[in-house]
Amino acid sequence: MNEQKAVVNEQKAAVSGQKDAVNEPTMTVRGASSPAGSGEPRRVNILGAPVDSLTMEQAIASVEALLAAGGVHHVVTANPEILYGAQTDTELRQILHQASLVTADGIGVVWAASWLGQPVPARITGIDLMEALLVQAAHRAWPCFFLGGAPGVAETAAARMSERHRGLVIAGTQHGYFAPAEEPAVIKRICAAQPKLLFVGLGAPRQEKWIAAFARAQEQAQAQEQARQPQRPQLQQQQTQPRQRQQPQPQQQPQQQPQPQQAHPRSAMVAIGIGGSMDVLAGNVRRAPAWVQAAHIEWLYRLLSQPKRIGRQLKLPLFALAVMGQKNGQGGPKRQL
Repeated sequence: MNEQKAVVNEQKAAVSGQKDAVNEPTMTVRGASSPAGSGEPRRVNILGAPVDSLTMEQAIASVEALLAAGGVHHVVTANPEILYGAQTDTELRQILHQASLVTADGIGVVWAASWLGQPVPARITGIDLMEALLVQAAHRAWPCFFLGGAPGVAETAAARMSERHRGLVIAGTQHGYFAPAEEPAVIKRICAAQPKLLFVGLGAPRQEKWIAAFARAQEQAQAQEQARQPQRPQLQQQQTQPRQRQQPQPQQQPQQQPQPQQAHPRSAMVAIGIGGSMDVLAGNVRRAPAWVQAAHIEWLYRLLSQPKRIGRQLKLPLFALAVMGQKNGQGGPKRQL
């Protein structure tokens, strides 16, 4: 009897465990699901666009994982202007969905997520993410490329960051005022420099579209190169084998056959849109004091110090209205993908 009771109890425990597993909440990341607590960030939906819910520490870890995976990856620091524009800009919306990481850039995005019942733990602005990554880059010897700003701005920003972070490797710099005809040469310089981190400050949404096109081109080039690589060792092996048969010499060491090149790890690069952060790091634009940032009114400080931003700031109330509409079931993209 005791043995039968023990078996019944074990069966009940197993069934209970299955129920708990079914009821366990999940977090969706880029179409995949993982159990809550697995360490993977979830994505929230704001106006039909994805935003990753994660802390700065998780963002840094995610970038590190992307570099380890190989390939070219796109990180979008999504502010209200980007999310609002993605409603009508199909290309921008697709870029957001295809990006490897989308952070909540600004208190407006944090508010929107909370209002929609999908709170994110922190805001992760472009400049904050860049500065945090520069610290890691100095420790891990990740070469960095600075692209953006007026002529001389990227160089100044790179020099100042090199002084601040001992050991930081600057792979190259390039201003953002290049003509379309100069773009192939710019891309060639970036590829030749082989940076791990590419910081792009061309303004939104130009920088997001530029990075997406750049990443697609690099992935295609890498795929073509990998397709050619396996054929080379075979051709060399066919050429060396007849020579070995014609001239056998026991005293000589056997000729080593070339090892096939592995398709992985692919050259890794993470490209991040940083907006006007290059001017801040170069010392041309002063960032809001810490207490202003803590009070979540950095947008007001920037408006008062840069009145020309009034046109962009006017989109903030439109963004708020759109988010309220989403909560009432009327938000999201104007056109479906």
